[in-house]
Amino acid sequence: MASLSVLGLGYVGVVHAVGFALLGHRVVGYDVNPSIVERLRAGRPHIYEPGLEEALGRALSSGRLSFAESAEEAVAATDATFIAVGTPPAPDGSADLRYVEAAARAVGRGIRAKGRWHLVVVKSTVPPGTTEGLVARAVAEEAGGVKFSVASNPEFLREGSALEDFFKPDRIVIGAGDERAASFLLDVYKAVDAPKLVMKPREAELVKYASNVFLALKISFANEVGLLAKRLGVDTYRVFEAVGLDKRIGRHYFGAGLGFGGSCFPKDTLAFIRFGESLGLEMAISKAVLRVNEYMPRYAVQLLEERLGGLRGRHVGVLGLAFKPNTDDVRESRGVEVARLLLERGARVYVHDPMAMEKARAVLGDSVTYVEDPQALLDQVEGVIIATAWPQYEGLDYRGKVVVDGRYVKKAREAKIYEGVAWA
Repeated sequence: MASLSVLGLGYVGVVHAVGFALLGHRVVGYDVNPSIVERLRAGRPHIYEPGLEEALGRALSSGRLSFAESAEEAVAATDATFIAVGTPPAPDGSADLRYVEAAARAVGRGIRAKGRWHLVVVKSTVPPGTTEGLVARAVAEEAGGVKFSVASNPEFLREGSALEDFFKPDRIVIGAGDERAASFLLDVYKAVDAPKLVMKPREAELVKYASNVFLALKISFANEVGLLAKRLGVDTYRVFEAVGLDKRIGRHYFGAGLGFGGSCFPKDTLAFIRFGESLGLEMAISKAVLRVNEYMPRYAVQLLEERLGGLRGRHVGVLGLAFKPNTDDVRESRGVEVARLLLERGARVYVHDPMAMEKARAVLGDSVTYVEDPQALLDQVEGVIIATAWPQYEGLDYRGKVVVDGRYVKKAREAKIYEGVAWA
């Protein structure tokens, strides 16, 4: 079995560290945030992900998962390092690669201390050419002449089902800089039953962007069709039930509603646009994807304002702050955006989420009222926007309320006034 290190223990890094350990590899994790490392050592994940706490406990109990005090220590103790740090948007929307470069330099220093060959694997979503360019250069400048290989190995995890996606992926993409890197990574994933595609690093990097942007495109297309369907008085979901049965199209990711959020689709679509523009391309389709997505929360708030006859001073609610169910991640959340738009219009805003209240509070502060029980929230407001498809929201009593439904919650149709955002 392989000896692996993982630098960056966010959503992607921690799932891979735990997953690799449960595959039988010896894993050393490191994060620049010491509180994250402390929690993980104690078996308490810093994020909510179904099954993660139990899986972390098993990985720790096996003795195959440990944590280092520095990146260099983690690298020197292992044969390959997976870089899983963030690539947030720069001011112009392009991918900010500072954390990737810093991690690569730390890997280089670890390789120099170790004194023998090492594999550097980029898990982070980066523009094509980054692994063989910036990462390889940064490692080489610090490694003191010690040999190393590079590879791109993009992740395709969905928050809320990340462990299942790790152990049962649709495919494993290996962008190998040389045959030794390819052979090593094929061995790492030997126990995973999935197609394994070996290609150039920049091809693998482009696979990741193309996958995310296409999924975002499907959601925005569903919303554009949904806006049309609403004008026609028809049910968008019935339309896409039929459309999706066409094998050429498929049925997934046609969820019309408030649009997409999270740490990947908005950021990666914009970075993809900026990368294309840097090569002189228009990127018209990708730009349209973001325009539609940015419109949907504004349209939902507009619907509520029209049905209530104004928002200033009105008591209104937002059900759902996580960007999707089964996570506590509020990055680019449509619910958080809706709350902000309601506040801008002078409304008094009440919010609920079963998992993401703490993280939402870090973003919204005291500008909204946090309500622990969703039915109690409904009792305090005149109107509500449903922003996340948590199962709990199917069991609420919406009678007497104005509801703008952004997530196709069937029970909400019992409301006094019901408006689907992108369906009739």
